[in-house]
Amino acid sequence: YSADFVLLGELHDNVGQHRLRLRWLEELAEAHPYALALEQCDADRQEALDRARAADAQHAKEASASDLASRARRIAEAAGFDFAGWNWDLYRPVIEFALRRGLPLIAANLSPADTAKVAQGRATPAPPPPGWGIDESEKMQAAIRKGHCGLLPERAVEAMAVAQRTRDARIARALADAHERTGLSVVLLAWNGHLRRDIGVPIHLAALRRDDRIVAIALLERHGADDSAGAG
Repeated sequence: YSADFVLLGELHDNVGQHRLRLRWLEELAEAHPYALALEQCDADRQEALDRARAADAQHAKEASASDLASRARRIAEAAGFDFAGWNWDLYRPVIEFALRRGLPLIAANLSPADTAKVAQGRATPAPPPPGWGIDESEKMQAAIRKGHCGLLPERAVEAMAVAQRTRDARIARALADAHERTGLSVVLLAWNGHLRRDIGVPIHLAALRRDDRIVAIALLERHGADDSAGAG
């Protein structure tokens, strides 16, 4: 295990994948520490997340094992975790694991509010990464159409594709910043679509960290479902 960045995918509601991935995280931590980044937390909440971790560390020695779940929830709240939109029971074990092992936690995603602003043309989108052209734009738009079962009006597809590209760019920036700040490898947990090497986080991250090794592993369902479309 020598990668600078490891991107681990998911189908958000697949319980088996979450369990498998947690075992991988445990095995990786046995090799050496790393920073753990989550799509489910907003990058603009990183300072609040860091303050919550610092406060938690002060009381961790006095806390009992039964306090771990409530500690994890407070950390997630500070990081902007959407308890109504995400299944907390699937992500709680990951944050508890990071607390037990003392791993840095990274809030990686563009917030829903900022994503909406980009889609609505009220905020400047991220510029395309090097090598991005018409083919990549069409692939992203095709993914958006497929993810919404072809029900989106065509005028919305391009806007949502630009917003998705901006989210991927923001995640890549969060990972690069975390690597520089902590000096550790960074492991990202995110929806499979963010891991696409042609239009997802890896292409943005490679532009920021040209000499670093990036490994992306998508987790698909056994019957071969394509999880490369849509938005997560």
